Amino acid sequence: TVSVFMLCLSENALCDDNAENECLSTSQKCHVHKHKVCDNVTDCPDGSDEQTAYCSRLTSKPCNRRAGHSGSLPFPLAWINDGFVDCIEGIDEMSQWPVCGEGATERVVSKEFACEDVFICLNGSP
Repeated sequence: TVSVFMLCLSENALCDDNAENECLSTSQKCHVHKHKVCDNVTDCPDGSDEQTAYCSRLTSKPCNRRAGHSGSLPFPLAWINDGFVDCIEGIDEMSQWPVCGEGATERVVSKEFACEDVFICLNGSP
């Protein structure tokens, strides 16, 4: 794990993969480490770290995030198989996650039955 005091400093990398600098701008007023979003703790004054679109689709299986937390939490589906290990256990990069669709519509879902009645627009519109 990485100390919360070393997150988002953009200085020399402490971790081989520069994990401490994996940060997001959740609003114009807040820049926070990605492991601090969707954790039920408001870190941004405007609450944007808990209201970001990432938080609308979380895993049903929790993990221990590498930075800023102790304890197991669900995490955004967007972190699954994204090439960056977010969970100490590495489960976010394992091929155990259920998917729906094929080709351009393939996406990770929280549970196998979540594929029912889901429509995906290929051009990105709702």
